[in-house]
Amino acid sequence: MTEEIPIDPQLPEDFDATPNGQRPQDHQAWWFRPYLVSHSNGSYFLRCLDGGAWDRSTNKGRFATLPEALQAARELTAAYQVYRSMDLREAHRQLWQKATMVIDTDAEGNIITRPATLDDIRI
Repeated sequence: MTEEIPIDPQLPEDFDATPNGQRPQDHQAWWFRPYLVSHSNGSYFLRCLDGGAWDRSTNKGRFATLPEALQAARELTAAYQVYRSMDLREAHRQLWQKATMVIDTDAEGNIITRPATLDDIRI
């Protein structure tokens, strides 16, 4: 186990077989807390209870080495911290901005992005 990322943690009973809406108190500490599970071939699975599955932790990837897995887990932890600190309206605004960007080219053929307009919507 490292300081910040648990490796092969002792998870609560039925952790990966409990609907998220029915999780007991001892599961709550694991929300948005990435951890690693070692595989017999030496690789590592990155997992996290984040609602990506309705009744188990979410598989966030398989990594060949511990340093790769730890780096991915740290990045995921940072992303969760940003997400959880955001005002929900701001998060939706940012998602909407990204979803409505158009990749286009300027007069010289350079790729640019710009906000979508009603003219970009084709039915």
